[in-house]
Amino acid sequence: MESKDQPLELYHINTVTYGLSLPPFPTLRTLHQHAEDNKEVYGSATSVILADTYVNDVVTDVRNVTCAAELRQDLRELLSQGFQLYKFNSNCPAVLEGFLSRDMQLSSTSYSLHENQQVKVLGL
Repeated sequence: MESKDQPLELYHINTVTYGLSLPPFPTLRTLHQHAEDNKEVYGSATSVILADTYVNDVVTDVRNVTCAAELRQDLRELLSQGFQLYKFNSNCPAVLEGFLSRDMQLSSTSYSLHENQQVKVLGL
C-alpha cells in the first residue's frame, strides 16, 4: 500500500500508447525539438518547421526557384534524421526536378500543382 510519506517515483514513457497513429501534440513537439536542435546547421529549414507546420504538413512559400530548391534540400536532409518525407508539392516543376521515388516512400505523391488544383492540408 502506498503512503504519502514515500518518495515520488518518476516514469518515462518511451512509446506512444494511444493507438496505431501518433497524436498531433507529441508529433509536433518532437518535430519542433528536432528543428531547435539543428538550428545551427539548417537555419531556414528549421525556421520553416517552427513557423509553418500544421499538424503533419509543412506549408510555406519562398521568393524564387533557387530558394525553393535550397529549402527543399535542407528540409529533406533535416527530416531524414528520423522522419520520412512522404509528399512534396510545388507550383513550379523545376523545384520537383530530382525529387524522385528514392527520396520518398510514395512517388505518386510528388507532383506539380496546376492552376485551380487543391492540396488537402491537415489543420487548415
